[in-house]
Formats: sequence, structure tokens, C-alpha cells
Amino acid sequence: MIDASGVNWEKVVVHCFSYSAEQIKLLVRRGGRASFTGIITYKNAPNVQKALVEQGVETLMIETDSPYLTPEPHRGKKNEPAYVANIGLKCADLLGLEPEDLAKQLAETTRSFFGLKKPI
Repeated sequence: MIDASGVNWEKVVVHCFSYSAEQIKLLVRRGGRASFTGIITYKNAPNVQKALVEQGVETLMIETDSPYLTPEPHRGKKNEPAYVANIGLKCADLLGLEPEDLAKQLAETTRSFFGLKKPI
């Protein structure tokens, strides 16, 4: 459907990615990217964690998907935007990055993806 639509794959983001490393390889090969939610923090989601590592940090996006998919340690509560920090911390850990470095990369990715200028 994406091919038929003519949409540029570089503008494709798979919301709430919950698939495998093999599937993310196909997405990345096409030029797309994935956005990860609180699922990345779940002990029973090693496939999603492997997919994150496979995609890498360069095109990474994260989201809360509020009010659902609340990350650990808040799982079981209503999700809220502030919990995106927990998602970021888990991603930094899985990618072997300092949280500050991940935050800088996420900001740059967001600016680039949405065509925003760097703040002064």
C-alpha cells in the first residue's frame, strides 16, 4: 500500500513497533523507521528489544502511546507523556548509550524528520 501510494519511505514511521528484528530489517531496508513505546521496557518483549538494537539510534523515535502501553516501572497505571523518559532510559541502556547522548540524537532525529530548524 505504501509503494502504491507513492509516499517516500523516509517519511514512514511504524507507530508502536512490536515486531521482530527480521521485520525491522525489511522496514529499514525500504527506508522506513520504527517508533518504540513502553513495550520496550517489558521483560516479555525481547523480540522488540532486539528490533530496537537492529534499527539503531540514527532513525530512532520513541512515544508513550498514552494512555496505553505504560512502561515499567509504571506498568498497570494509566500512561502519560512524562513516562517517555522511562522509554528513553531503557532504549539508552539497550543501545549502550548515555541517556544524554540518546536525548540529543532523538532531538536531532525529530528536527530532521519534521524539517525543523535547530534552536538558537
